[in-house]
Amino acid sequence: MRTIPVKEDLFTEFKSDTKEKNGLPDSELIEAVVGMANAEGGIIYVGVEDNGDITGLTKQHKDSIGVMALIANSTVPSISTRAEVITEEKIDILQIEVPKARTVTATSSGKTLRRRLKFDGSPEAVPLFPYEIPSRLSELSLLDFSTQPVEGATEEDLDILEFEHLRSIVKNNPGSDKSLLELNKEDFYKALHFVEQERVRQDLLGQDGFSLEKLKV
Repeated sequence: MRTIPVKEDLFTEFKSDTKEKNGLPDSELIEAVVGMANAEGGIIYVGVEDNGDITGLTKQHKDSIGVMALIANSTVPSISTRAEVITEEKIDILQIEVPKARTVTATSSGKTLRRRLKFDGSPEAVPLFPYEIPSRLSELSLLDFSTQPVEGATEEDLDILEFEHLRSIVKNNPGSDKSLLELNKEDFYKALHFVEQERVRQDLLGQDGFSLEKLKV
């Protein structure tokens, strides 16, 4: 009786180990792992064709410990998988459990991929472009867009009435830090992390210790 899925989906990937003379290429396996880890995780079955036919393993992929070591050494940050050889329809296949990555991960050669579904419902691994990485980090609660500085913003973009309203809240709240009320407007903004300071290189500006402030609004 078949116990593995009959077709691929977002969480299930089949990899043939018989199409190539030397079996499934390491690079193809690593890219599949990275794409799945940068999505929701899932299981890769090595020794199964795309149409679901079970065709078995080459000798190298019967070493589950070696495969786990290969994956860990070929991904950055390292992806810790669980792999075991199972028997399906009297044929050995390799089952690799891929966890959802806690951050964006890539192959050791620098490829960053993500798994997605095509219009027909079949899965594919596509590049994860640099402009998509902040969104991914936000999904993983590793990046808060509300704390990012706004390029080109100045103090004039802040509503002075809201500033006074905030000071009023601090003043009337028994649990607030009253020392904030002693600060001028500029220091008040800094204390509440409304602005961000950056160190600027001396050779670029011709003066030492110059600070560039970016406003968070």
